[in-house]
Amino acid sequence: MILIVKSWLIKNAVWIIIGLCLVSRLPQLLNTNILIDQDECIMGLMAKHFAEGKTIPFFFYGQNYGFSFVEVVFIRIFYFFFGVTDTAIRLSMLSLWTIGVVFHYKTLKNLSTPTDFFKQWLAFLLTLVFIFCPVWAVWSLKARGGYLTAFTLFSVVTYLISGQKQTKTPHLFALLGLILVLIYQAQPLWLAGLAPILSYFLYQNRQNNLLAASPFLILGIGLTAAFFFYIKMGLPNYWSPKVLSLRDFSFAPIYKYIYWNFTGSYIYEFVSPPFITQILSIIFTLLLTIVLGFGGFWAIKKENKNPLFYIFCLSVLATLFYKLIIKDESPRYLLPLYGGASCLFYTFFEDSVYKKAIQNTAYTLIVLGVFSLYSFRKMDYEYAPKSVVLATIKQLQNQNTPYVFCRGGALQWSLMFYSKEEIIARCLGNTDRCPTYIERVNTALENTPRKTAMIGFYQSEDSTLVPITPIARQYYIYSEPKKAFLQQHGFQF
Repeated sequence: MILIVKSWLIKNAVWIIIGLCLVSRLPQLLNTNILIDQDECIMGLMAKHFAEGKTIPFFFYGQNYGFSFVEVVFIRIFYFFFGVTDTAIRLSMLSLWTIGVVFHYKTLKNLSTPTDFFKQWLAFLLTLVFIFCPVWAVWSLKARGGYLTAFTLFSVVTYLISGQKQTKTPHLFALLGLILVLIYQAQPLWLAGLAPILSYFLYQNRQNNLLAASPFLILGIGLTAAFFFYIKMGLPNYWSPKVLSLRDFSFAPIYKYIYWNFTGSYIYEFVSPPFITQILSIIFTLLLTIVLGFGGFWAIKKENKNPLFYIFCLSVLATLFYKLIIKDESPRYLLPLYGGASCLFYTFFEDSVYKKAIQNTAYTLIVLGVFSLYSFRKMDYEYAPKSVVLATIKQLQNQNTPYVFCRGGALQWSLMFYSKEEIIARCLGNTDRCPTYIERVNTALENTPRKTAMIGFYQSEDSTLVPITPIARQYYIYSEPKKAFLQQHGFQF
């Protein structure tokens, strides 16, 4: 009976995976008080402008990196059903992430033997572990300009190069060339872990297809790179941080970053999660360490193992290496880790004699993951409750002050997105990701000052200096500010 159930699950695995991707995120999706962050608001506005025919936003506003068009298209599709809402953004990103998970499952299935039931079942189980592992608890719903695009395309590439039939088609190399450039433009961090896998694939095809297919690979890379060179011409570069620094090279914090990443409890910075998520993160960190340790030991002993096991060891190590030279401590830079790690776990366990123990361990991780993901329904990483932002918008609309000078950059984008641009806002600087907003607010100050206001933080000293309208003791609104007053409070013109 159990075998029949397992066979049915494997037969319908793709649909089950799609359903579980949605169900696992319902606790967060059903929490309507979660405020999307400022970058997501920008992505939402980009999709709105695309829907209105104003622009084709290939890259995140204000940058010439962070290829975002795929995510913009997905958001635009969901706007059709849900309107310009944060729900549409979350569901669209979840659908993109789900596609990546499906291709990840197909990759594991390609790595398995069709006639070996345990290997087929292991591929399915590890995909379920992937879904319920807290690593992607938050980021599977986030539109952050390229991260989900890179994850999904990474999964597509591993699927394409792990299949036997696909390797016989030279045109596959052209497609790989195109996808590699897309990953680079979206979020190049995924290329580090992909490099050993792709190199092995090319090595495996060196005798039959490589000579004939190399021109296709070069053509795919060349044409796609030329296209991006063309569309980048004239793009603004408002934000271009220096991320890599050899001077900051250090092994010391690597386990801290791995642990943070496996908790999934962060947006910009790590936030301590509930106990069950901490336990899961420790388990995954230890498991990864043990598997890599066996990989090193077996390599020294020259054990005759599946070559792919060693390749995925290199993939994981390559991903960990670049984190050693990244200045920013944000755990999001290790998001590429778990894709390669999941494949590594598969190649490590596929030939084990402890099949029952492995399955029971996977079941345990899935159950713990269910409780962990449920706990994320209450995790709030934002600067203010969504209700306060909506109350601020309502007050501005009631006062007929649609042009706003914001003391906070994040609030600027929240006001514009959640008001569907009925409120136009700018921040302190005289340059921004979208300079049009600065121009519109400045023009309103000159021509219709009664329709302008300044918003500051209620707890700051500013709130005691002027007659204000407080909003839930979080923000204050000061109407009809003078230019000199705004300059005094840090606004640049």
